Amino acid sequence: MTDLIYEKMERERCDYENEQSELVSTIDVLKLEVDKANQHMHELSQEQADVTSQLQSRQAELTAQDEENAELDSKIKTAIHKQRQIKAGQKEAAMTIAKLQTEVDSLKFQLDEAVSQRQQFEILAAEARQSSPYTAAAVARPPPIHPASYGLSAAKQHSMVGSGSTHST
Repeated sequence: MTDLIYEKMERERCDYENEQSELVSTIDVLKLEVDKANQHMHELSQEQADVTSQLQSRQAELTAQDEENAELDSKIKTAIHKQRQIKAGQKEAAMTIAKLQTEVDSLKFQLDEAVSQRQQFEILAAEARQSSPYTAAAVARPPPIHPASYGLSAAKQHSMVGSGSTHST
């Protein structure tokens, strides 16, 4: 019986040693797997840090781009405002030019009338000198037409000439 007990104890001791050996082997395998997992976790943490750094860098770039876009938007709005002011100025200048052109045309017409009347007066004065018994010095000569009288009617101009030409010798 003792032998059986020894045998059983020997088997149990061998089984225990085998179990211990298997457990040590399993623990070593698990330690290797934990080390690999820790290494992988460290690599993932490093990647996450890199990605976070890249995201922060990109965010800074986008913020700078947003500021640049806001500045460009402001410049564009200013340019559009100036362009509208220039267009309004051009319209006003065109209207002023049209008014001035109308005024110039009117003055040209008045000048043409005045020149025509003067020529008629000179013709009348020349006829009067030829048919008059008075000397040429006594014949009234029409005064030069003053620019202030361009807008006057022919009757007013004639009355001005008539009042200025009364010479007697």
